[in-house]
Amino acid sequence: MSRLVFLSLTVLLATGVCSAKVNFSGVWQINLPKSDYGRLPPPQTLIRTVKHNDPNISVSTKQTRQGKETTASFTYTTDGKETVSKTPTGDVRIVAKWEGESLVVESTRDVQGNELKEINRWTASEDGKSMTVVVSLKSPQGETRMILFLDKQ
Repeated sequence: MSRLVFLSLTVLLATGVCSAKVNFSGVWQINLPKSDYGRLPPPQTLIRTVKHNDPNISVSTKQTRQGKETTASFTYTTDGKETVSKTPTGDVRIVAKWEGESLVVESTRDVQGNELKEINRWTASEDGKSMTVVVSLKSPQGETRMILFLDKQ
């Protein structure tokens, strides 16, 4: 009997059925020298505070660009259900879901009559001390890709 339980657990672990999802809770600071903003100018600072109790997640990002500080906060779920966040520039529709050990966050918003689509793929390092966020932006002006490296504070 114990041999059967051992074999069953081995199969479950090998197939990823028992794999734990990453908890992204914490304060994350941009590592500018490692990050690549593509065609876009990088911020001077970026701090992301995450409160994550799966499936609920709340994200507040404070950044400084050209001496001006802005904060954007969003709350959504990681179960693939759409949520709508109200912002000063309009509604943002967000769908977040797990793809393996990465959290994929897709958002769509209307900016001055044009649709802006953004896909963020969050992946934590094995030790949980850093996170990589691959960002794909699509707008009428074209597509761009950024790779952000954040260090846990």
